[in-house]
Amino acid sequence: MLENNASNIPQLPNPPILPAAPISTGLSKSQILSKWRDEQGRRIFTRENTSDVIKGLNNTPSIDILRDTVNILQGIDGAYFRFEGAANQSEFKLIPTDQRSKRVPKPTLELVIRLAELGWLYKQVAAFVRDCSTSTSLGLITQALSRHVQNRLYDFYRLIALLEAQLAHTPETMDEQNDSMDSLTLGRIAVWTEEWRLKMRMMSTLVQGAADVHGGALVSLIHGYTENGDPFIRGFVSELLEEVSQPFFNTLHTWITSGELYDPFKEFFVTINNDLGMDLNSFGWMIGAPNTTEHKANIDAGQLWAKKYSVRDEMRPRFVGQAFAKKIFSIGKSLNFIRHSCLDEEFFATNQISDIANKVLTYSDIPSLEQSIDIAFSIASQRLLENMFSKYKLMDHLQALKRYLMLGSGDFVDILMESIGPSLARPANTLYRHNLTATLEAAIRGSNAQYDDPEILRRLDARMLEYTHGEIGWDVFTLEYRVDQPLDVILTPEVMSKYRRIFNYLWRLKRVESDLVKGWRRCVMGKRSYLKVPSLDNDWHQARIAMSEMIHFVKELEAYCHLEVIECSWEIIEQFASKREGDLDALISAHREYLERIVNKIMLVGGRSSRRDEELLHKMKQLLSVILSFRRAVEDLYTFTLHMSSSLDHTPLERPDIYRHKRLVADEEEEGIAGIRYRVQTSADEFHELASYVVNALQSHPDLDVRFLAVRLGFNQFYRKPTK
Repeated sequence: MLENNASNIPQLPNPPILPAAPISTGLSKSQILSKWRDEQGRRIFTRENTSDVIKGLNNTPSIDILRDTVNILQGIDGAYFRFEGAANQSEFKLIPTDQRSKRVPKPTLELVIRLAELGWLYKQVAAFVRDCSTSTSLGLITQALSRHVQNRLYDFYRLIALLEAQLAHTPETMDEQNDSMDSLTLGRIAVWTEEWRLKMRMMSTLVQGAADVHGGALVSLIHGYTENGDPFIRGFVSELLEEVSQPFFNTLHTWITSGELYDPFKEFFVTINNDLGMDLNSFGWMIGAPNTTEHKANIDAGQLWAKKYSVRDEMRPRFVGQAFAKKIFSIGKSLNFIRHSCLDEEFFATNQISDIANKVLTYSDIPSLEQSIDIAFSIASQRLLENMFSKYKLMDHLQALKRYLMLGSGDFVDILMESIGPSLARPANTLYRHNLTATLEAAIRGSNAQYDDPEILRRLDARMLEYTHGEIGWDVFTLEYRVDQPLDVILTPEVMSKYRRIFNYLWRLKRVESDLVKGWRRCVMGKRSYLKVPSLDNDWHQARIAMSEMIHFVKELEAYCHLEVIECSWEIIEQFASKREGDLDALISAHREYLERIVNKIMLVGGRSSRRDEELLHKMKQLLSVILSFRRAVEDLYTFTLHMSSSLDHTPLERPDIYRHKRLVADEEEEGIAGIRYRVQTSADEFHELASYVVNALQSHPDLDVRFLAVRLGFNQFYRKPTK
């Protein structure tokens, strides 16, 4: 009967016969185990000892043991054995169902327990697949893992079907007469399922890991097993990753080709900041930019660039290095910025990145992925920088900031200072913005600034800062430069506040320098007046000495600010503009370095302690205030001298009254000049004391350029500390 139906029985492959070879041949761990277990199975279940085992079963038919074993492989409890414990436990127990199980020989029982491990692992894997099929909140990568595992289980089911078909044609009892190669034995089951036991172990490990992580972290977890020394494990995991990582590469492909982020389950290592008003639309796509005017008014491009997207390192797969991830992050941000902030749809319409868009990114082709990322990074970065420098004329705006807010345009600054000075001397609450704006426009028309691009000039405006009672116009006047998108990604409100800080400092310095020039002009042009009052010669001599010291100090400080700091720092911007290497972040970093260098060197900060920096800056501001006080005292001295000279010129006297009049004039001089003389001398002494402190403090400054300023201010050791 069995011989007639032999042709209809599904044939299982013969057990592999491994050649005897020493360990040095390079067999893997799985191959060595398989070989040993194959030999053990043949040794136990040969024709010579099969009958002995069967005889030892007593009343337990061997076909029942085989049937139980096939059921156990599927995670099903049998007639003789059953599993104890839940499927999610790390260890399993196979316990006997009734007393008949206790009569099973120990070698047979050990083999059944070893085969039961496969059934236990199958139960865990199958439970994972069932849970995934009913869940609606799983990520795409977890779903891909479930789909791959399910496909693997289909192959396992085919093996089980073959075993059951073979079992159906196995006689109820086996002896030396009816045992054939077509019969199913425990040894043959062990050999045929050995590879599947290794696969099921890996799948069980992976599905257990999927319970704790998801998305890119899950891909990273699986990728870690590719570093295993066993070739079987490496090959199995690599094949699995090829399918499981596909959702990650699909999201990556969309990100680096369109700048849009499709990540409904938060699995990608790039994430969007929903606080900026970005939400998922009905298709799961991240909205690229705010659509409402209110959003655009409240969110500048600098915030969108810096905070709209961020990197979650825990979701970054291990095969994506940090530098590689930074490039990927920059590509998507650049494309998104080109589309939504630069409004450059032509770039996408011409398909300049079509070569990359047509590529299929896969795990097995990482070198090609790296090449594609490098190309996309270069294309996106160059296009974005081209937009900033060519379409939006970034260099023109930076030069305008340098000319007007850093007082680089000398004729414009002089005219503005001269025309607006009388107005700024009044209380701040008496000034009106339209008057300041009119004066600014007059200064533009009267200088070379009139030849600048009207687009640049219309952004320049004059306004007053918030003021308190008692402040005058000089304290609250400032120039501002307005910028629009996308330039505000570089010229952010924070950056513009630093430009205003630089302007206020240089404007104050320019005011002091202008007052000193006017005072020196008084000294020279009033020579005829004070020569007629010989008693004031010494006062004017002392005033000229002090004023010369102040003019030298202020002129050297101005030259340092404009030549040593601003012009030398401008080279940073020019070098970047000529090379254009890197992305928008590199441009922002270069501009930030340029501005920070100017602020630190002009404000004389950067010392070893912030407290010392603040004290030095306070002393410098106090020094400039003392110069203004000295200038007012000299102006009063000039007025007094002019009055005394005029009284001598216009008083007709008889000869007898000349000596009496001179005595009266002398008395009047002493009464009026005493206060002025005290103010002039006090201001001069206070300035010298403050200048000595500043110069000596600068000599120990950690910045070499600042120390060189100390050399310029005290080149002849004039401010040297007195030796004790």
